[in-house]
Amino acid sequence: MSSNILNFESIYKYTIMIFHLRLFFNTTYFIYYKTKRYISSVISERAKRFGSHKKRSVQ
Repeated sequence: MSSNILNFESIYKYTIMIFHLRLFFNTTYFIYYKTKRYISSVISERAKRFGSHKKRSVQ
């Protein structure tokens, strides 16, 4: 009886731990994905501006 309760407690703890790990990884990946998209958009904007400046200087 006592071993059964202990087993249930350990399963519960592992489930919560796995849930927290998954939540942590999902949040980290989400933040990474957002920053990556933001950085790439900023770089493309700067490239457009740089290209337009180059064209203007040529003209």
